[in-house]
Amino acid sequence: MVYHKPYLLLFTLVISFMAGCDIKKNTTAPDAVFTTIYNDNDINASYYPLGVVQQLNGQLIVISGIANDTSKYAWTGISVIAADPEGRFLWGNNTTSGNVNPVPEVIYNHGETYFICMNEVTLATQLMKVDAATKNISLTKTYNEIIYPLYTYQTSDGGLLIISYDRMSRSTLVTKTDGSFNEIWQKNYNVMEDAEAKVIAHLSKLGQQFPFFAGEIMTGNTASHYFVNSFFNYSFSMLIVSAANGNQTGVVNGYRYDGAISAALHLSEDTFSVARYTFGDNYVLPKTEINADEVATTNDLAGTKFSELNYDAKVLLREKGEANQKRIIFITSTKVGQLAMYQFSHQSGKLLKSNYYGHSNPVEIAAAINTSDGGMLLLCRMIVAGRYPRVAIYKVSAGEFN
Repeated sequence: MVYHKPYLLLFTLVISFMAGCDIKKNTTAPDAVFTTIYNDNDINASYYPLGVVQQLNGQLIVISGIANDTSKYAWTGISVIAADPEGRFLWGNNTTSGNVNPVPEVIYNHGETYFICMNEVTLATQLMKVDAATKNISLTKTYNEIIYPLYTYQTSDGGLLIISYDRMSRSTLVTKTDGSFNEIWQKNYNVMEDAEAKVIAHLSKLGQQFPFFAGEIMTGNTASHYFVNSFFNYSFSMLIVSAANGNQTGVVNGYRYDGAISAALHLSEDTFSVARYTFGDNYVLPKTEINADEVATTNDLAGTKFSELNYDAKVLLREKGEANQKRIIFITSTKVGQLAMYQFSHQSGKLLKSNYYGHSNPVEIAAAINTSDGGMLLLCRMIVAGRYPRVAIYKVSAGEFN
């Protein structure tokens, strides 16, 4: 491995904001790979990467939360990093007041990059736009009736699902928008108890981190249902709702807050790929049945226990390939501080291949996107020298998925 900039220089580099540090590179086409760590010379800064998009020109935009470890300030600020297609740092923009708590995931709409965050005072949900030309972040829209945003999902019709918590009604609130970010429908799903303390602990990174996510159940080219992982009915559960109006049709109930689904991917009809946890243990289910119109529990799903994974490990699920070559990709983090990528057959559900990334600095998965060359970008939170939480990207080549 060739070190272009040694770690010794991590906090002594003379930089105006932040510098990208390539620690591994192989630019041989078409399977170009790289690993990049984005260093900050502020030793008290902690980064929480949330999402990444690759724009039409190949430029990468990374959104992260940023906290100052010397402050009792409750909310995370916003960090935007722009990089070229090979991960080299271009520019950065940080803000730690006014607009706070950016949430997964990053939105790419009509060639523009957006993300959701929260107003520091009113707690209202704000849609922010990243202007790569001016290197600025600007407010596009405020949703005053939506407070405590927790997750956003871009639907196949170009709209958004915004998951939030309504403290007045003690419920999860899901808002569906169209492609112009105007509200289509909005529904509350009762939590039945006050979960505000858990929401604050999650957003401020001072307590349990919950696996909020959303996805679609497709019938042909149209979404018939959405599935939403959030607080519901005294637990953390996966709700299944009508895509047309948000009416609940089914649910996979968690076991209070100690057992829940951590990731889900719809494959076909009633077939899903799922990861779940219970009291810290993690289970992988490459193919399982979930009926959109039934009530189930996470323990009904069973699965294979993966003991090498972190306590309540974060898991991402993706699909790669076409037709008979299609694979289900589980990306997660291990107890020894590595990223693990498990590839399963889309047809049989059998494990085909395992890959591990990282070795000297503990790393946790944050987001993953497919790249235009058939590879994948893994956005991570890396603990450099065991002390400094930073943003890192692993580029995985297309050849790894053959």
